[in-house]
Parts: sequence; structure tokens; C-alpha cells
Amino acid sequence: MLVVKAASPVGESYSATLFTSAAAIRSLADKVQPLLLERHSTSHPDFFLASVSEKYWKPCAVAVTCNNHVVGIIYAKERLFFGCPTGVVYSDSTLGTNIVAEPVHREHVLNLSVQALLTAGRARALRLVVPFDVFDSQMMSRIAASLDMEMASFQIANHSHMALPSSYNKFLDGLGTHTRRNFRYYRRRFEAAGGYYVGQVSFDRFCAAAWQLQGKSSIRADVNAIKRALKMLSAINEPLLVGLQASSGEWLSVAGGWRENGRATLLFQMNNDREYDRDSVSQVLRSYLIEELISRRTNDLVFWAGTSAPLARYAQNMPALALYLDSRNPSWRLFRMLVSPVVSRLPRRWMEFGHWIIPARR
Repeated sequence: MLVVKAASPVGESYSATLFTSAAAIRSLADKVQPLLLERHSTSHPDFFLASVSEKYWKPCAVAVTCNNHVVGIIYAKERLFFGCPTGVVYSDSTLGTNIVAEPVHREHVLNLSVQALLTAGRARALRLVVPFDVFDSQMMSRIAASLDMEMASFQIANHSHMALPSSYNKFLDGLGTHTRRNFRYYRRRFEAAGGYYVGQVSFDRFCAAAWQLQGKSSIRADVNAIKRALKMLSAINEPLLVGLQASSGEWLSVAGGWRENGRATLLFQMNNDREYDRDSVSQVLRSYLIEELISRRTNDLVFWAGTSAPLARYAQNMPALALYLDSRNPSWRLFRMLVSPVVSRLPRRWMEFGHWIIPARR
């Protein structure tokens, strides 16, 4: 376990420790249990570790203490290239899952965590995505300057959300004429064929259904992405797992996520839209899910990584600020200069990695 101490800019009472092994990160739950209990299980180390694809990332976390008590954690991960660490560290806190801190300590937690991540000896670059309207970019500029780092920032949108009204009929009334007609038509058609909605699927049945649907989706489903999503859902105390079944019991669609503090997050959905391409099973499942969420007084539905039509027209992007902090090390600067003019012309499989080196400004 690699441990790094960072001096506090506001006094000796704050310190930060960097953890770089899964076992050490998991042990943080015992040290900050009261802090985690106030939040959902998405703040728990187990959820963070489940979200990290071991093929592409190495997990790390910074625990910040004040007067010998842990007051905050920031989760991050280091990009791997063919299994080798690159020194590019990433953390996305847009949805609040990667920063766990009491409000009074939040600024110090972020400040010290960034210093710990950047002074670990290996980090060449830090990529942060933070909520656009609640983040002090000037503070990050000061941190970058104090560590002799270059910084670039730009707005992005990784996720989207849709406000939910007080009733399902009001939701339908807020849709366009064509979309409203489709929501009603395909759901009535599904019910007339004997299909039914399952409002709470056991986790084992959900996993089995997801793998059954993996080869029946018109959109290629990446095996690693499915494994990651199922691991994340397994780390939730009370996951939101729903599905559609045909009259025969065959699974037509499943969707998974969670609810917390009046907000629901939809992480994952699989559909049999090859054999049922004219039945809009994805839309039918979402109609039932939205109706259920509204009945449970859910105010907001978040679509992890965004959503597609038709709901994309009614969802709003969640603006976030991307911060790229880079070492002024001559070899790293030269490497970035070489990558910059060619990154947009790289093959698709390499382009995504290239954008961790040079930002893709969307």
C-alpha cells in the first residue's frame, strides 16, 4: 500500500493519505462509517471499487483527516494502457459519488486530495469532472500554480436528468403529441399481448435476464460493460431492478439503478429489440418505471451517461466542469505535443485513450 502525506495549506490539523490497493480502500468504510451512513451506498468504497473496470483502470482513494478523524474521501482511478499505469488519474464527482465529505471540510478535502494525488510520485496528469455550479475553479487554479502544473478547463455533460411531475398523467401531458401517442400505444399493445411489468426483480434473476438479453440487443453489448454495471448494482443496498416479461415468461427488457433522496438514477438497461424491434420494449419499460417512480414521490430521474430518443428531447444535460491538470515535466509536455495533432485522426479504439492525454472539447 502506497501512503502519501500532504501538508495542509490551512494548518497542521489536516492531512491526507493516498491508498492504492482495493483492500486498503475497502477498509476506509470502517474509518468513516458515520459519514457514509448519512449517504447512500453509492458513497461506499464497495460501490466505487465495483465501478472500476480492472482492465482499464487502477483504483485509488485519498482519505483526509482533521484532528485524527477522517472527514472526507475522494475516489479516483489511474488509467492503464495494456495493463501498465500511465500516470493519468481521473475522478468524476458530477453525481456526488466520488466525493464524500462534510460540507465544512469539503474545500480542504478537495485541496489536500488533489495535492496527494499529484505528489504521489507517478502522476503526470489529473483529470477531474466536477459539478459546474458548485465548484471553485479559482481554488483549483491556485493549487495547480502552487504545484507548478498547467491547467485547462471546459464545460462538458456526462449525464442527463429529467424532472418528474406529481402524476403520470402530467408526465404524459408534458410530452409531444407523437411521443405521448407512442407511450400509450406501445404500452396498450404490450398489455394486450399478455405481457407484464415486474416492479422488483431479485438480483440473481436480474443478472440471469441481463445475460439472456445480451445477444438479443440491436446495439452491441460489451461484456465488460455488463459485468461492471452488474457489479455496481450488487454494491447497492436496495437496487432498483425492474423488467418486462412476455406472457410466456420470456424476458423482453430489464433496467437497473437506485433511488436516494427523492432522485432515481438509471444505470443500465438491456432489451430484446432484435426479435421485438416493432414493439418498443425499451420505451414500454421506461413508461412503467417512470410511473412507479412518480408514485413513490421521486422528483428527478438521472440517466447515467445520458439517454437516447425519445426521452432525450425531454431530458436536460447535467453541466459539469472538466479540469485537466498536467505536469510541466519536459518529457510529458513533449509527448502531449506529439499526440495533439494526431489524436482526432486516430482509429476509434485509440481515440478515446488519446483524449485522456489531450482533451476532447465538446
